Amino acid sequence: MKTVIRHEPADLVATARRFAGVPYLWGGMSAHGLDCSGLTSRVYAFQGILLPRDADMQFDDPHARPVERGELRPGDLVFFGKDKITHVGMYVGEGRFINATTHTRPDVHEESLDDPHWVALYRGARRPQ
Repeated sequence: MKTVIRHEPADLVATARRFAGVPYLWGGMSAHGLDCSGLTSRVYAFQGILLPRDADMQFDDPHARPVERGELRPGDLVFFGKDKITHVGMYVGEGRFINATTHTRPDVHEESLDDPHWVALYRGARRPQ
């Protein structure tokens, strides 16, 4: 019998926020440094859900359901990129998301989806199952 672990949106957000201030590090997957997909994959792993390693692979994951922006709920993954998916963050509610980025400062922090930088790059959202 397969054990199904249910994740709660509040638990995902609380786990992600524990990484706030961790330095950005391309390819990073630990508290010493994280990149965007390292953050999302670690947060979901702590909740028992394995995600693909890279942002574009997380976007294309067949186990993640597409979500319209108006239907976002905490824990959903939000994706960005100019010509292709190059960045991912986690929606935390109230129009904000947490991500590991060098935009504004090089660390894990929360930002607004309405920031013109992110509006121009927004490509969609997914809800991992």
